[in-house]
Amino acid sequence: MPPLGAPLEIVERRGCDQHPLDPAGEDDRLDLLSCVWPDETARFGLLRSALDVAARFPATVEQASIPDWLAANLTPLRPGTVTVVMNSYAWQYLSTDDDATAQQLLHDAGAAASSDAPLAHLSFEALDADYNNTQLRLTLWPGGEERLLALAGPHLGPVRWFG
Repeated sequence: MPPLGAPLEIVERRGCDQHPLDPAGEDDRLDLLSCVWPDETARFGLLRSALDVAARFPATVEQASIPDWLAANLTPLRPGTVTVVMNSYAWQYLSTDDDATAQQLLHDAGAAASSDAPLAHLSFEALDADYNNTQLRLTLWPGGEERLLALAGPHLGPVRWFG
């Protein structure tokens, strides 16, 4: 289990999506909720709660591709903070070229990271084409150390945490 009691201050939250939706907008909420299978009432409730939280604590989500957004926003790293790039079930939708570009941008920013301005990449992505296993991975710079933090199913369920 991760150290959930660790002190943390979120300085800023920003992201990108090629077609961003507003969790506070009724039409966009309906679009997102319609993606949950009808018999999965627990997932429906969880998504509804997540949308409520997202509406109360909005984040800036720019319309952009992952590589374009990283190129425009990842560097320079901010001294005195840890810059965290997080993705969840997004990388699988990148073309081979966009994947390579995004990976290169992360590694270039990682090479510029320092103990005063570190970079972390937190990735929650499917391990296989059947989406039976999902890995939560963390890469930390400086150094580029990569760790497997957890394994889970595609819609969460049981999570197996690693130390």
